[in-house]
Amino acid sequence: MISKSLQGIITTWNKSAERVFGYTADEAVGRPITMLIPGDRLDEEPAILARINAGERVDHFETIRCRKDGAFIDISLTISPIRNSEGKIIGASKIARDISDRKRAAEHQDLLLREMHHRVKNLFAITGSIIALAARTAQTPTELAISMKDRLVALSKAHEMTLPSFTAAKRSWSSQRPSSLSSPACFHPSKIRKAGDGDYMARTRRSALTGSRALHCWFTNLPPMR
Repeated sequence: MISKSLQGIITTWNKSAERVFGYTADEAVGRPITMLIPGDRLDEEPAILARINAGERVDHFETIRCRKDGAFIDISLTISPIRNSEGKIIGASKIARDISDRKRAAEHQDLLLREMHHRVKNLFAITGSIIALAARTAQTPTELAISMKDRLVALSKAHEMTLPSFTAAKRSWSSQRPSSLSSPACFHPSKIRKAGDGDYMARTRRSALTGSRALHCWFTNLPPMR
């Protein structure tokens, strides 16, 4: 908790403020509150003081402040007017909460949601290509359904290979041969070409799925899907 005069001078500074901002009470009391405010946010202080002078309370104002070591931190401010015995406003008390961890968690969640959205869109696009591919060779609805099922299962297995193994019983994705992606169940038999395993592929998790798609398209006489 911090208190300040209507001129923005720090008048009290407790241990919590010391932990958040790094200054001791001796270093902070008597100095302007602007020592905590980044240069591009100095306009916030006059607006806050104007509201305090009007008798208003500022609740959960999220902003950025600067620590003694120069690091910027995300904080939430709750600011209330301080009145004397006559009811006159003489200053403001400020509670500052460090919300840096919460902000980082929210940013990480947003990143994951955007990545998930992107991947789902990609899967729909791939599925559309698989449907068009299966329709080229299927002669009956039943054959189309079987072909679609086989291709989607192959795509699912390709995705599993891009994930780390969570149990010792699972095979390591890094030890898979190209033939494991080109089994008869994965591709239409009329389109399979002869291909040897050769040496093991040096793959990363990122390239495994791309490689499986390329093999799928190669064996089915289509250009690689993007």
